[in-house]
Amino acid sequence: MPTQDQAAESLQLAFYARAVAEAQGDVIASEMWFPRHKSVSVTTRSLAMHRVDELGDRLAEITRSVRSESWAPRVGASCGRCPFRRSCPAWPEGRGAFIT
Repeated sequence: MPTQDQAAESLQLAFYARAVAEAQGDVIASEMWFPRHKSVSVTTRSLAMHRVDELGDRLAEITRSVRSESWAPRVGASCGRCPFRRSCPAWPEGRGAFIT
């Protein structure tokens, strides 16, 4: 389950909010519900609606990146547990997977 801060900037929730807004008009909230989480009531996590435009810009940037098919690796803290490391050109074990 994401933290409240993670949900507040969730690209997934922003995508849904923008899609519904485009199809049906104003959206006042966007939430993730966790009914099976052990608590007294349903646990929810909410999108920070004031950030929808900013997150929409990030979604557009991601879309442009995917369409460009530029797959430059970004080395970061998660690389040590990444399942694609063996095919990633940022690592010695993955460099053979690419023709340059």
